[in-house]
Amino acid sequence: MRLRPAPLLPQRCAVASAALPTALLLAGSLAALLGTPAMAATPLCFEKLSGRAGQLDVEQLRLDRDGQRVTGFYRWIPWQKDRRVGRLEGRVSSPGTARVLYRFSQEGQQDQAPLTIVFSSSQARISWDKTPHAEHGAPLLPPSPPPVLLPSRSCAQLKSVPGL
Repeated sequence: MRLRPAPLLPQRCAVASAALPTALLLAGSLAALLGTPAMAATPLCFEKLSGRAGQLDVEQLRLDRDGQRVTGFYRWIPWQKDRRVGRLEGRVSSPGTARVLYRFSQEGQQDQAPLTIVFSSSQARISWDKTPHAEHGAPLLPPSPPPVLLPSRSCAQLKSVPGL
């Protein structure tokens, strides 16, 4: 004797399809609580301008997050001095904290350094790490400069920088 599967009852299909939007909503909420967005987040930008008009020092940071992966750039452009500009790549180590490798160019030389960036919707704090991130294999650095605080800014409003 061969057993046949029982046919699905219409009530079961209706219940299952009604539960799907709720399940998706819960998955998105859980992802937000865990610090992993259900979809790619919008970029975060930060900028500090100091000095007088026409003689501004500019510091800019952009973070593009895709799940736990972070990319972007950091630019330090002092008035009439050598600039340091480069790309960031790393991971979110905890909600609001990214550990990245900063590959930059300054005075015609290429270099890299591990950074820790603590970010929120209002500001970013960039710290130069004294020890390399194991996953990046970056060299040990001399004593770190003080942390840099940059207020948040709309990415569309970042000051344009000649040559970049």
